[in-house]
Amino acid sequence: MRSIKHISIIGSGNVATHLGCVLHKRGLIIDSVFSRKLSRAKKLANQISAKPCSKFKQLNLESDLYIIAVSDDAIKEVANKLVKLISADSIIVHTSGSVNSRALKAGKSGVFYPLQSFTINRDVDFRSVPICIHSADEKIEKLLLALARKLSKSVYRINDDQRSKLHLAAVFASNFSNHMYHLASKICEENEVDFNVLKPLILETATKIKDGSPHDMQTGPARRRDTTTINKHLSQLAKDKAAKEIYKLASMNIKKQYK
Repeated sequence: MRSIKHISIIGSGNVATHLGCVLHKRGLIIDSVFSRKLSRAKKLANQISAKPCSKFKQLNLESDLYIIAVSDDAIKEVANKLVKLISADSIIVHTSGSVNSRALKAGKSGVFYPLQSFTINRDVDFRSVPICIHSADEKIEKLLLALARKLSKSVYRINDDQRSKLHLAAVFASNFSNHMYHLASKICEENEVDFNVLKPLILETATKIKDGSPHDMQTGPARRRDTTTINKHLSQLAKDKAAKEIYKLASMNIKKQYK
């Protein structure tokens, strides 16, 4: 196989939609889109000139590449079904940050992991999205790297263990941070304060890491060891035991970093 031109996508959620659209935009041919719900397959397929499918046998079984963009728990099941149907020359990849590449159990396989938080109706500039590539087969890895470089300026070779740890880091950096925004929003709402007041602070905090490490950019009462303010905040959280515990643990952890 000299290059990847024909692709089928398994999934119709956030990652599948964004990948399908950018691949189509870059001139790749999307043969088919699979989803257990045909209506969802049709919705994505109509955007990228592909055939919608709700049964595996309906897929184009001669695509160069099959991208499995489903929930982590479903990857093994999907891969097992695909391997029995598709051409032996086809490549199978998944887009998960935490699932080992060996879960695919295919001779020609790998990982195509775009590290970004995707939402279907929110545009993302894919040129800046890091894409992490891995395959035990050097030739396949080169093909996947070439494909990734058609989509993004940030392409990395990252093995299974590195990717798993990177995914863990991403949960702290993105998912947990967003939950902190949610807790902050609740506090504002409960006290009739507009959450928009906090948005410039949130954006500045995120932007500052462009100029230095998160460790160096840390501010706040825990960093200053301002016990009076910390105790006042804890008392204000008395009715929300979960938020109080999060505040306490986060403050303790910050203090440990600046002895």
